[in-house]
Amino acid sequence: MQDQRSIQKKGNRISFALANAIVGYLDEKQHIERVNPDLDHIGWYKKTNFIIRAVIGGDEFAYDGRIDIGDGLAGNAATLVNHIKAYNEYVLEKNPYHFSEKQIEAFRRNVEILVPFLEQHTELTAEEQKIFEQFKADYPIPRARAIHR
Repeated sequence: MQDQRSIQKKGNRISFALANAIVGYLDEKQHIERVNPDLDHIGWYKKTNFIIRAVIGGDEFAYDGRIDIGDGLAGNAATLVNHIKAYNEYVLEKNPYHFSEKQIEAFRRNVEILVPFLEQHTELTAEEQKIFEQFKADYPIPRARAIHR
């Protein structure tokens, strides 16, 4: 997916708010494009790795994750914060991978500390809003052509 590769090539570190907005947009874009009959070989979703680093109350958090862009999240755009919250809550509820108690505690900290912190840092600055709008203009969501019968 050209959109993602352009970010990766630059190796930019960007704010959480901007990354969250871009991932949400790319999720919507991929979700729409995958069912567009005018586009070939788009694929169903794009596996995308990400790293978030934060200091919250003097404690360092490092979150390495993977999101499937285009998969959506229960009808909503799969933003980073929505994905992190949903995944960590799922693990705490089901523990499908049989994590240890120490690992479960890390998931609990993510839900109780990291997610609320990230939710408070999703608003774009004026400069970030300009960057995001330009990104959307550079990588628009193509719409299917109308079929005339």
